[in-house]
Amino acid sequence: MSSPPKTLDPPAPSVFGARGLAALRARSYGLLSGDSIRVSITFAITRAPAFLLPMAIASTLGVSSHTDRFFLALALATFALNAISATAESVAVPFLAEAQHQGRSGRLMLERMMIGVTGGVAVALTVAYVGIRIVWPTPATGSPDGVGAAEYLLALAPYVAFGSVTALATGALYASRRFLIATSSYGLRPLVAIAFVLALGPRIGAVALALGLSLGSLIQILALVAPLRRAYAKPRPRVPAAGGKPALPSLYGQATWQLLASLVHGIMPLIDRFMTWRLETGSLSILEYSERLWAVPVNLLASGVLIVCLTDWSQAHADPLKRKQLRNTVLGAARTVFLAMVPIAALIIGLRYQLVGMVLGRGAFPLDSIPVAADTTAVLFAGMPLYLVGLVYVRALVATKRTRWLFFVAVFQVIAKVSGNLLLLPVWGVVGAAAATTGVHALTCVLLMMAFRRTEPSTGEAT
Repeated sequence: MSSPPKTLDPPAPSVFGARGLAALRARSYGLLSGDSIRVSITFAITRAPAFLLPMAIASTLGVSSHTDRFFLALALATFALNAISATAESVAVPFLAEAQHQGRSGRLMLERMMIGVTGGVAVALTVAYVGIRIVWPTPATGSPDGVGAAEYLLALAPYVAFGSVTALATGALYASRRFLIATSSYGLRPLVAIAFVLALGPRIGAVALALGLSLGSLIQILALVAPLRRAYAKPRPRVPAAGGKPALPSLYGQATWQLLASLVHGIMPLIDRFMTWRLETGSLSILEYSERLWAVPVNLLASGVLIVCLTDWSQAHADPLKRKQLRNTVLGAARTVFLAMVPIAALIIGLRYQLVGMVLGRGAFPLDSIPVAADTTAVLFAGMPLYLVGLVYVRALVATKRTRWLFFVAVFQVIAKVSGNLLLLPVWGVVGAAAATTGVHALTCVLLMMAFRRTEPSTGEAT
């Protein structure tokens, strides 16, 4: 008898082939979806000027008590902006995505959000201005340090207002899956800021940065008006409309918890600024520059890949069939992020002196401050993998409308941060502030993981 013809097993898919890429995407738990890749590439290109912004600021403004005052005001302005914009963007995505999934346009909900953002900006700026007047008054007349922190805060007020509206607009576009339009608009702000700093910084100082940030945010808003009108002009039914009304009470409840969490979490940078202000002159500025360098790769992933995950997970949570698989998907995404970020963080830490020297070691920045800035930056990057894993769980809690957990975690963060600074600042100075931040990120990651595991049932396999 003749033996049956031998058949060759199909070759294993190469990671460079179409089948291999599909398999890699399947194992990435949504982090390498087509939308995620496109958004990440677009974000990397359009946000490239943001990497150059610290270089422009450092070479033009340098390190002094004058920059310390401005960066304190910028920290307060950023505190108000982040509290409002994080609430607007994070809450807008799950609710607007659910509305469009049910066949509603979400326009009424978006209008209510816009009113809330406007009121929140007015309240936040008023509180911040009164607080800075009490804590850090204007320098005496004739002082060589020039403008006080309160006046800088007034100059940054338009930046906070325009930036908050921008965050809501981009969140609404993310919910309608217009990722590229929303992401590409973020390249406008740093470009305008760099132009103002280089052109006007030598003459008017840090006020040039405030003007550049404000005008850049306004231009970004104008660029998003037309896409928003197209996205929310009429309903875009994907499934038959459920016939329900917009879930405004639930929206306000989730927004309240998110706002409280953002306010409490936003206190952490302020704690650093006020506590490092008591160190030697320039320490606050060095911490600001280090955190800006740390934020470049962090924002690339958080605003590129993870914003797509927020939309996908929000839609999955709105679908009873996909909701059962969500927990394992989130856990797999967190594991993938951690394993991908560890080698990147290790590389940056190993090359910290070369990288920081290349970025900051020019112009008005003092060369003798580079070692301290490099060590501060390295300690911050040591906590980057766990910080990004924590962001994965933050996105998951927001997508599943469990934002109250974020408030309790934020309260813990503030307590841990104050305790860490009190212990480490007297020993390591500004590097101690960075070490305390890294420790808080590690503890926060554990708490967020426990909160999500506690609230989301485990059924089904990862998608």
